Amino acid sequence: MLSMRGYQFVLWSMDSDDSYVTDSDALAAHVLRKGPSGGEILLFHEDYAHTVAALPTILGRLSSNGLRFARIDDFGTKR
Repeated sequence: MLSMRGYQFVLWSMDSDDSYVTDSDALAAHVLRKGPSGGEILLFHEDYAHTVAALPTILGRLSSNGLRFARIDDFGTKR
């Protein structure tokens, strides 16, 4: 039904495991060890304080490695 209304289903290609790794420094190290590359869709949960705290480190490191970031809705999907 949703696809008939123009919605697209988008899944993640890499889970941050932030449900299990609950220390922000450990989470940042864990995600960076996984080595996300261009085109990946990373799953994070915004309602975890440790995830929010880890994001500046994760995004900063990935950015310095040349990756850019975009929101899913930047690609024309409906929310």
